[in-house]
Amino acid sequence: MNKVLLRRISLAICVLLLVALPFRWEKGPQQTISKNKSTKCTVIYKTDRWTGDQWVKIYKISRSNINVNFIPVALENLNRSIPEKPWPGWGSQNYDKQLKKWEVKVALINAQKASLRKEYNDRRNTASAVWAGLFLVSTLLVWLNDEW
Repeated sequence: MNKVLLRRISLAICVLLLVALPFRWEKGPQQTISKNKSTKCTVIYKTDRWTGDQWVKIYKISRSNINVNFIPVALENLNRSIPEKPWPGWGSQNYDKQLKKWEVKVALINAQKASLRKEYNDRRNTASAVWAGLFLVSTLLVWLNDEW
């Protein structure tokens, strides 16, 4: 294959990969919540166009620090599905049974959350690794063709 043609193709792939990078995330609705004068929380919904996954980026800003969490939307939905913890004042004779059922449900939801977080992070990291690998290979091809 002609060296010039190979170099141009490799360079075109590098440019296309660099151009694709800023278009990976689609920014969705944003919500800002102020608990008091010193604490503010901003929630930004994003969609990863490469994997199709939806994420939530949460910024918690206080006077002393900034905390950023990036979690899948499905994980946030699981957090909302945790049932209310029973307490003895409900007048139930079988409080211990209700408490054990609640603990089992919470343990199952926590196991689902861990599995889901791993699955989403693996998918996001795989897409990033594929992008980085393609960019590295095309950059090396440009550089090696320059040296030949």
